[in-house]
Amino acid sequence: MFVFSGLYNEGEIHIQKAIHVIGEDRNTTIVNGWGHIFYVFNDVQICNFSIRAQYGNDDCIYIVGNNNVISDNIIFTNTFSGIF
Repeated sequence: MFVFSGLYNEGEIHIQKAIHVIGEDRNTTIVNGWGHIFYVFNDVQICNFSIRAQYGNDDCIYIVGNNNVISDNIIFTNTFSGIF
């Protein structure tokens, strides 16, 4: 799935199937959120995003599955880890 540059204000995004989520440019494809912004299960690729956890006390990307690729992202968090 290709995501165009822009600002996306999101809650938790649960990805429960194998998919590649590719941002257009990590400097201009920005996801703001709270909670676990990306809650990732199996066989997911996330790349080319700026991910900002600005609200709440959770991790930007929370991985509960296997065979995932998280690359070429900029991750900002206020409290816990960027990727757990």
